[in-house]
Amino acid sequence: MKHSRFAPAYAAVFFLCGALLIGLNLPRADLPTQDMGLLWRDPWFLWGFVHFSLLLMPAAVLLVADGLRRHTRAWLLVFPYFALGMLALAPYLALRPVRADDVVELPSWLDRALRSRWFWAVCAAASVVAALVLLPQGSWAQLQETMRHGFGWWFMVVDIVLNQVFVLPLVQADMRLCGVGETQQRRWLWGVALSGPLGLNAYLARRRFEGGSAA
Repeated sequence: MKHSRFAPAYAAVFFLCGALLIGLNLPRADLPTQDMGLLWRDPWFLWGFVHFSLLLMPAAVLLVADGLRRHTRAWLLVFPYFALGMLALAPYLALRPVRADDVVELPSWLDRALRSRWFWAVCAAASVVAALVLLPQGSWAQLQETMRHGFGWWFMVVDIVLNQVFVLPLVQADMRLCGVGETQQRRWLWGVALSGPLGLNAYLARRRFEGGSAA
């Protein structure tokens, strides 16, 4: 079975981030008393939580669809993916076959999810609203203080960034299946990489079927 040339990188990132997550949560003499209540009073952290949630929903749908087309049991990773994000996605991408059987008919519930244009459009709009409402209320100093009292949550920053990058192969595979041109593929991939849930949900909201294009 042939894997992506990036497979070793996905595996390496998985082990490095696993070590980072453990390291951030090890007891330390100089670590302040942990206060998780601060997290839910920090607008920037709340924005990150919403941003991450709106990214995971469409990514999970694409993950299952991609797995079924490649005859892998990707659905087993969905619940760990919601809990651990990239730590569940990285092993899948490391083991993911390069070629997919694109003639596989998806289950009706999954096909309906991919075609839920209004739902994905609302999610894209929600990501914009969350940023406009929450980000102006927060400050970098407040976020640093919040994270100082919940040190392990710094991993969430890494997880968000890597999820926005790691989801790109799933988006690209779906665009190729839908017949999206190379130029448009690059635009959507850059959009997803830079904006996360906004670009990903916008893509699914404008996704075309039966050889059309998302444009």
